[in-house]
Amino acid sequence: MSGCRGRSGRTGIAVAAALTALLAYGSPAKADDCYITEGGLPAQQTGHKTISMASEFVDIVVGKNWVTVDCTFRFKNAGPACVVRMGFPDEVNRSEEDEIRRMPEGSFRSFRSWVDGKPVATKVIRASGDEDASDTLFWHEKRVQFPAHGEVVVRDRYVTNVCTYDGLAFWTNGTGYILHTGASWHGRIGKAVIKFTFRRKRMRGPFTLAHTNADGDDLGAAEDRAWMRHRRRIYYTGRTRPSTQGDTLTFKRANFRPSSDDDIMVFFDPTPFRSRRR
Repeated sequence: MSGCRGRSGRTGIAVAAALTALLAYGSPAKADDCYITEGGLPAQQTGHKTISMASEFVDIVVGKNWVTVDCTFRFKNAGPACVVRMGFPDEVNRSEEDEIRRMPEGSFRSFRSWVDGKPVATKVIRASGDEDASDTLFWHEKRVQFPAHGEVVVRDRYVTNVCTYDGLAFWTNGTGYILHTGASWHGRIGKAVIKFTFRRKRMRGPFTLAHTNADGDDLGAAEDRAWMRHRRRIYYTGRTRPSTQGDTLTFKRANFRPSSDDDIMVFFDPTPFRSRRR
């Protein structure tokens, strides 16, 4: 998925591994919190031995310029008490290298986290990765105490930009949520509900839906022609067809081990080039 540029001038894709997400002009939205390694530059792990994600409920409110994401994850520990290092992914484009060198900040306008209803401090740290990559990955890191054979509820809330992509005839708005980072936990995700609510002047339901395998920069002539006729059409990616009611779009899955094929992007509210100044 390509990076996303927003009105703030920041560039990036937001991804979370046990609580998370993503996005092209503006900063993206959304992924799951992850289980990450100890020491050095941390990397995402695969398949924690005892801790599974029983459920995740994600509310995404899409406004004119900003996307507010509120994620609630319920984890179950099938083993002894332990402390887990969790990270919520965040990417910043390498073109901002000077800023990256000064201080890791990530691309979110704000980020807050709670464990069992109590606010917890998080720290932005650099992740391990490809030194030649176009984006730098950061984690919003925290440590979470799990009781033996118990449950923990983690909540993350953040604000990021609505993204805008260049199409053939339109600027296309977009946002999304990354599910595959949830594979860092044990077994399958019990239940996932991802709800998008549109609070934009030109985005009033009912919507028409169409699946696409393209990312925002690859939406082409067929999508442009369809948008000329149906401006309330929403294109989406991923394996799950959403339901729509009023101004909302809801994706639901149960008992699954996520992969990148499950990641969700939505593209909406196109603007013809001739009617919008950059």
